[in-house]
Amino acid sequence: MPPARVLRLLVVMVDPLSAILRKGEIVPRYYNPTDLFDEIHFLLLSDDRPDPDELRTLCGRALPVTHNLVPPRQMILRSLGWRPFRLRPFAARAVDLARAIAPSAVRSLNPWLDGFVAAEIKARLGIPFVLSLHGNMDEDYRNQARPEGGLPGYVHVHCARTMERHVLQSADAVICVYRFIEPYARKFGARRIETIYNAVASDAITVKQDYRLSQPPRLILPGRQLPQKDPRPILRALARIPGPVIDLIGSGPVHHELPRLAQELGIAERCRFFASMQNAELCRSLAGYDLLLSVNNYGGVSKVELEAAFAGMPIITNRHPLEREPELLGGNCVVVEHDVDAWAAAIQDLLRDHARRERLGRTLRASVEPYAGPLMERRQGELYASLMGMTAPS
Repeated sequence: MPPARVLRLLVVMVDPLSAILRKGEIVPRYYNPTDLFDEIHFLLLSDDRPDPDELRTLCGRALPVTHNLVPPRQMILRSLGWRPFRLRPFAARAVDLARAIAPSAVRSLNPWLDGFVAAEIKARLGIPFVLSLHGNMDEDYRNQARPEGGLPGYVHVHCARTMERHVLQSADAVICVYRFIEPYARKFGARRIETIYNAVASDAITVKQDYRLSQPPRLILPGRQLPQKDPRPILRALARIPGPVIDLIGSGPVHHELPRLAQELGIAERCRFFASMQNAELCRSLAGYDLLLSVNNYGGVSKVELEAAFAGMPIITNRHPLEREPELLGGNCVVVEHDVDAWAAAIQDLLRDHARRERLGRTLRASVEPYAGPLMERRQGELYASLMGMTAPS
């Protein structure tokens, strides 16, 4: 009897995996949908050293293994602005490592250096390559008035087009985690596009049953705290509304300014700040709040908005400048301009209207049921299996 085939997934990452673990964004089997793989190898293009024990939930039943391959300093200059022919000598080292690992598939989570490395592994070793896109690089980055990462970020994204095109055209399948990304993927030559929303732990989320207000009313505002998701107008709005308390969960460039602003506004005792929260804890606690507030100047639907929708939470979000209405949330949430007056009016109105809070929460939950985490996980597992010539496990 021939030995059983060992399925290995190689995930190439340029972003520090430790930072993801610190944020608490740990969804079971995120990197091993349907527990398809036996081993998950992380090729980290940095000196990041995540704790293997902390990776186990992300990998399901698979054994997590990490490898480090640190790029030369000033890679963007050395490669003359991410020119593929200047990146191949570095990528050749990753190909040698992949040859020793013998993965069944390779995945990257963006179309930059890690995507290029994955594309080279596919080209040299004939291994199926899945690229997942978590943003529309044109609209979310290049067309932003204040791009994330300041001047270095601006230079990076404006030099990366040739590399991005090469990566998207190389991928056997491109997963878009929301529809807003699809035009970018088509423009840059993706051959197969699958829109599969983030596989949130929807089956572990506590569903809101009681829409009566807490005393005092409880608000929650999760999300990265950066200019594109700036929560300061909400704090200023809260200063105009007696009573409600708010928990802000997240960190980022403006994080340190928020407690100081709350102090200046006289609402410090009504604000709690958490740099991170474990995903399981957030999923359990959402239903205990009265309103979820979301600030997002990017396109698509954020992971925390999806989690809140599955919890049946009433949501207020700002008008996304890149879309007519928030994706998936549609008319089942309250949409405001991102200014103090609009936030204050919307929060007050929804806190006063019990029937509307309940209607919005229940309708929103029903509308996202087709995108439940297990269904999205199964679609990812089926995609990997089809590329490997297999039948996905049920």
